[in-house]
Amino acid sequence: MFILRRIAPDYGEINTELGEYYVKVLKDENKEQFLSETKEWGDDFRNKIFGVVEFFTDHKVLMPLYNDSKQYIMTSDGHTFDNLSIRSQEE
Repeated sequence: MFILRRIAPDYGEINTELGEYYVKVLKDENKEQFLSETKEWGDDFRNKIFGVVEFFTDHKVLMPLYNDSKQYIMTSDGHTFDNLSIRSQEE
């Protein structure tokens, strides 16, 4: 199981269970897919994020990856699987 851990300046730590798999869609690496997935969000909001994590519960869920937050994909035992914060600092 994977968990998205976001550490946001205004909200603190937010953990979201992603389940057994997730899809990482980054603005710079997957531009067409990123624009397609976030077309309803508008440019003002999309300028605040560098990507999304897509996962499935009973429907598809998109979690934005904010430029000003630290974000990590964690395993169920609490280890860091992927540090997404590095990408946000490159923006």
